[in-house]
Amino acid sequence: MGQTPTLHLLYSCPFCWKVRGLLEHLNVDVNYVGVNGMKIKKDVAFAGDWGKVPVFTDQQGDHHVDSTPLLRLIDATYNDGKMAAQGDSARQEEWLTWADTHLSKATVPILYGSLGSALKTTTRISKIEKFGFISKRLYAWA
Repeated sequence: MGQTPTLHLLYSCPFCWKVRGLLEHLNVDVNYVGVNGMKIKKDVAFAGDWGKVPVFTDQQGDHHVDSTPLLRLIDATYNDGKMAAQGDSARQEEWLTWADTHLSKATVPILYGSLGSALKTTTRISKIEKFGFISKRLYAWA
């Protein structure tokens, strides 16, 4: 095999949570690389014009983007497609689409709730992610 796979992510990103959750569920040996939330496009420029996280680099050094296609790739590569083979594929697609289009939009109000909660959450996230001194303050109050 080649290199150890790498997942470039924001630790606070729900789309990254999906991919990271599957990798951990399947016990895939992977390097996690946190990116600066204020410099995502620069930090993942190696993956082309995508400019978002998660970005998964496989054992051959190929870059893959977008959480739902990443779930399929990881299942096929590290789990022999067992998850995709379970149940009704049309229903699976419906739920994956719903999670990407509807659940993702509900994440912000669920996480933040009130203005005070939002400030606490963004302050905490700015400490977890790789923000610089000024970026950390801008993010927490933006």
